[in-house]
Amino acid sequence: GALVAAFHSGKDLSKLDRDFRDCCRHLKENHLFTIQSTILPVWQAVQNLLGQSDSVTALNGDAMVEREVLIDAELSHNNTALGVMAFMKLYLACVADEYEAAYHILQDVKDHRQSLDAHFASHALDFVVGLTYSSLYARYGKRKDLVQFRRTLSGIEKKASLGMVNFTVPLAFLQAEKALRTRNHRFIESAYDNAIRVAAKTQYGHYQALANDRAAQALSAHGRADVGKKYISQAYDLYNKWGAGSLVDCLETKFPDFRPQHKSKRRF
Repeated sequence: GALVAAFHSGKDLSKLDRDFRDCCRHLKENHLFTIQSTILPVWQAVQNLLGQSDSVTALNGDAMVEREVLIDAELSHNNTALGVMAFMKLYLACVADEYEAAYHILQDVKDHRQSLDAHFASHALDFVVGLTYSSLYARYGKRKDLVQFRRTLSGIEKKASLGMVNFTVPLAFLQAEKALRTRNHRFIESAYDNAIRVAAKTQYGHYQALANDRAAQALSAHGRADVGKKYISQAYDLYNKWGAGSLVDCLETKFPDFRPQHKSKRRF
């Protein structure tokens, strides 16, 4: 539980990789295979973000082989492992901007929401689901996705108003996503700046990096690529600081004209 919480708090990915390796070795030695199967998808997600896998979104690599864990979880009726696998795939698809893949995973996450709520902080779940719906609406313009986004945001607003501090960053972030609907680049920039400030204040560097990434994309789409450059640079530095080499690669693919002032040394 502590390792999963550390992952969603944006702790250094290289250290998390080592900690997950030690934990899974201990679980295997003590024949705690059900628990091991439950956390393997999170460990593989860490490795994917580090850039140690051929794909950002497929849970295949040193930690696990997706099909093998899936079959084992189904045979042992380990619904929690199935839910964690679905959520990690959705999370990776979301941060890597692979929203067509995310669309097909959403239903699996909904189906396992009850077991996921018992093992994950709900603010992380609500944030990823909300961001996915926002992106799907921006991409395809389907009203049903906008309705689901608004519903998710409303739920987060309610929880934040009750003093649930873990929802502060997701709230500011999704309010910036809501600002996209205005098509006013100044309002959009201000909303993302607020999300970045809130994330920085809580020391959630991974949210801060993603907010800069999204701000750069939004402003570029609104014809303000000149303004977006500073956000690209900040996202680049923050992704590198987190250790997310695969997201650095995604950023360079999205913005091929971007030239960092200095190549940060990735920590693998």
